Amino acid sequence: GTPIIGLRTDFGEELAEIIGPFGYFFDKHDEVLRFFSSSDFNPAEFDQFRSNLAAGYEKIVALNQTQFDDVLSS
Repeated sequence: GTPIIGLRTDFGEELAEIIGPFGYFFDKHDEVLRFFSSSDFNPAEFDQFRSNLAAGYEKIVALNQTQFDDVLSS
């Protein structure tokens, strides 16, 4: 349930489309370092990230099941 802090990736973007925002993502290394040095964490945002991560597993499993069922029925 710990939000991710890191560099933006295509995989991360796709995952965020499924489960919603789940961490802090940056385009450059210096942006990550600046974020860490600022210590400007938003507690409400952090709680939302945790909630999205907790619900994300069920969303991904349901999506995989739907895709699997579609393959079987075709």
